[in-house]
Amino acid sequence: MDTFFLTTFNKRLYDEYAKNLINTYIETKQTVPLVCFVEEDDTSIYPQHDNIYYYNLFNEVPRIKKFIDRNKGRKVTSYMNDAVRFCYKVYAQYGAKDLGKKMFYIDSDCIFRKQIPEDWYDEFIGDCDFSYYPRPSYYTETGFIAFNCENDLVQNFFESYIGAYDTDAIYKMRSQVDCIAFDETVRQYPNRTERLHGPGDNLDLCYHRHVMARCPVLSPYVDHRKGNRKFQQNSPELLK
Repeated sequence: MDTFFLTTFNKRLYDEYAKNLINTYIETKQTVPLVCFVEEDDTSIYPQHDNIYYYNLFNEVPRIKKFIDRNKGRKVTSYMNDAVRFCYKVYAQYGAKDLGKKMFYIDSDCIFRKQIPEDWYDEFIGDCDFSYYPRPSYYTETGFIAFNCENDLVQNFFESYIGAYDTDAIYKMRSQVDCIAFDETVRQYPNRTERLHGPGDNLDLCYHRHVMARCPVLSPYVDHRKGNRKFQQNSPELLK
């Protein structure tokens, strides 16, 4: 594939909210393929569509099971130290790194609002290694990240990224959410090129709240209904 979306969920999360991502992808007639890493062998339980592809995450990236089995007994006091909960998206990104040229990871609690124009994807990342939403006073918003998988630096990044989980180094970081793992890993590559996005026309990098909803580039097309927003029609922060 040239360009593709990637997401991950299981049947429980599909029933809870990921169905909205799939349904709106179909309803808005998106033109870029959507790759879904799921946890079931029988993918016929999900909506079938010519442009949606389902892969069993545990079959495609077996090393995830070793990480989960090794750490599922750890005490979790909040989502901030629940590495097992957030490891799925990291292993999915690693598993999809060779499926196409440009990967647009999208959290499964997002919805599509309208069809994204074909030239938008190149504008979002261009020839850069990464394109994402930095929050310097907080941590990166990882609900939507673009990777230029053709670039050697990005391929090396993925090896380091997954290594944080394979070696349990994630538990030595200040928090165990994937956002922190992304920030810690991407800093290992000072020669990276990146296109950064944020709220407003002036790219207000000090703003650390719902940056995706405040982004004039993404918000017309995608709404990240994270947290309690999952049960609302739209994120209240969406630009009007």
